[in-house]
Amino acid sequence: MISNLIFAFPRAGDTQGGRRSIENQVFYTKVAQKLIAALNQTTADGQVFRVDMRLRPFGDSGPLVMSFAAMEDYYQDQGREWERYAMLKGRLLGEPNVYWQEFYTLLRPFVYRRYIDFSVIESLRKMKHMIAQEVRRKGLVNNIKLGGGGIREVEFIVQALQMIRGGREKALQVQSLLVAMNELERLDIIPSQVAAQLRTSYLHLRRIEQFLQAFDDKQTQTLPDNELDKARLVALLDVNDWNEVLVFIEQTMAIVREEFKQVIGDEPEEESALPECFSLSWEQNDWSAMEQLQDTLKLDWQNAVMEFRSRLSKKPIGARGRDILDKLMPRVLAYLLESEHAISTFERVTQVIEKIASRTTYLELLYENQGALQQLIKLCAHSKWIGEHIARYPILLDELIDPALLYRPLPLTKYIKQRFDNSFYA
Repeated sequence: MISNLIFAFPRAGDTQGGRRSIENQVFYTKVAQKLIAALNQTTADGQVFRVDMRLRPFGDSGPLVMSFAAMEDYYQDQGREWERYAMLKGRLLGEPNVYWQEFYTLLRPFVYRRYIDFSVIESLRKMKHMIAQEVRRKGLVNNIKLGGGGIREVEFIVQALQMIRGGREKALQVQSLLVAMNELERLDIIPSQVAAQLRTSYLHLRRIEQFLQAFDDKQTQTLPDNELDKARLVALLDVNDWNEVLVFIEQTMAIVREEFKQVIGDEPEEESALPECFSLSWEQNDWSAMEQLQDTLKLDWQNAVMEFRSRLSKKPIGARGRDILDKLMPRVLAYLLESEHAISTFERVTQVIEKIASRTTYLELLYENQGALQQLIKLCAHSKWIGEHIARYPILLDELIDPALLYRPLPLTKYIKQRFDNSFYA
């Protein structure tokens, strides 16, 4: 199905034969309308493509054709998270021309951030939650695309990792899911065994989806409820009976579901929450529920949190940043209350958080990647200098993601070799 059409056309004001041609917007809108009608029309020979133009910029109320400048303004100022995933897989139609590369270059900074972008995990989790709600509302059952462990979850796993790392790893900036999965495996972002399981599961589910759609030429991913189509699927999958089909699909989707939980996490209402006392300590500075703390320590914590919140009040933090902070800080307190010299470590950690408070992506990195947060707390507990250095250069937070590399520095000989390799005199 085609969900959007992009037309690359000459700049306004270009002329043909020395005279100004018909206005570009009018001309290409008429071209688009005729092309959509030709593709979408059902004839005796069938249909070329199902076309749904509601996903274009501004939806139904948006223009059918936009200039590159208008499109760039839209995606920079108003582009939404789900549009990033759509454009990640989007392909231009037709014969390649001089405008193709310009269009892909225009979209690249919208889809792929220059930094490691953990914001995609929360947005994907919300999207998955909305899909699950819609599935329940429509009463969809036995859906191999939208159900738990279905095709959509494989896509979400790969797209999340593409968008987290794609700004730095250019090889991940591809539309094909299987090519992207191969690159994720090559970069050791997905273990080879997991990649093989996901690849096999995805191909099995896609094959079954094609069978289902061929039975009645319909856009469907729901297992059949009539005996004829059940028998057809049994024969096509070369199994003995319908129960074997169900067991095979259930096992396949269970593999995907488990990996989805590892990468994206559960839906919001299923997420395990910290005890309420940590949220009260942060949001209301109420430490009365912390029975393990002496009264003097409770007072020290109240003062430390109050001072930090006072400093934060002077920072330009948006609504999204405030929301992540209210999720992150109870987790920080939960880790710190178990450590030695907790308040001094809290001051060093919050020095870093204060510096990144207006850069929501880093807050999301610490919230979504508990290992990185624990490494930050561990380093700050051991060294005031390290805490100050990370606060000065927040990009170092990216290095906390992989502790194996963090605690395995290059030998001095490697630095010397690199220096000579990059020398102007090499």
